[in-house]
Amino acid sequence: MASRQFDLEQSKLPERLKDATKAEWEKLHAQLKQFEANRPKPLPAVKFVVSDAGPVAPVTRIPKRDTVVEPGFLT
Repeated sequence: MASRQFDLEQSKLPERLKDATKAEWEKLHAQLKQFEANRPKPLPAVKFVVSDAGPVAPVTRIPKRDTVVEPGFLT
């Protein structure tokens, strides 16, 4: 939720830094670029799908009695 309320784009960050801080940031950013080749590949996208068993509900039975319970309202 916080990212929806406050999201600073990485590309705009150097524009907001002061001189000394900006130089330090650029130096550290250059060091990080050395490790780009070591980054893992992105995970494959997983699509979550929800489905229903169908329009007809399975038969409901009371355990141990083996009595079929018809659909309807509780009485």
